[in-house]
Amino acid sequence: MLTAIAAALVFAIVWAGTRTPAIALADVRRTQVLHARAALAARGLVSSAVERPDVAVPAGSVIDQQPIAGTAVHRGDRVRLVVSSGPPLVTVPEPRGRSYAEARAALARLPLASTFEARISGAPADTVLAEDPQPGAHVKPGSAEMVVISTGPQPAFDGYGGYDPGAGPAGRQKHGRFAPGAGENGGGVGGD
Repeated sequence: MLTAIAAALVFAIVWAGTRTPAIALADVRRTQVLHARAALAARGLVSSAVERPDVAVPAGSVIDQQPIAGTAVHRGDRVRLVVSSGPPLVTVPEPRGRSYAEARAALARLPLASTFEARISGAPADTVLAEDPQPGAHVKPGSAEMVVISTGPQPAFDGYGGYDPGAGPAGRQKHGRFAPGAGENGGGVGGD
């Protein structure tokens, strides 16, 4: 029994003698991750990093550290860094088929730079036709987004530059000329 106590005492003395003196862990929060890791390595500490979105802390900067600053650490101890990946990504919504007013209201709540473009189409006027980027895409806040809105079918013209609301698809004209495919036998007169 006395031998076991003596052996434990010798082990404790040897182990304590080989352990480096404790140092207070520096606060590396709000610094760029490369600088933080270099500062920790210079003190003989091993670091690891994980990313997490954060609106307040710029991408690449340390948000948090474990153990916390001021904790007594020794050479070779591990420090876990939480690094900002920047603001969380925005998921592009699906506005197709909605009215312009509905789409504009929904997009106004998101941090996107939305622009709207009107196009002639067979879809009802004031209806969202498409958007870029595609719905479901994950983009950075402030990204540009183009939303295409239908103005309805192309208006018909009377052949003299005036609008003919009674003309059907076969009589549609463009800029005072018959559109390709319009007119008798499907042939255009003075087509584009």
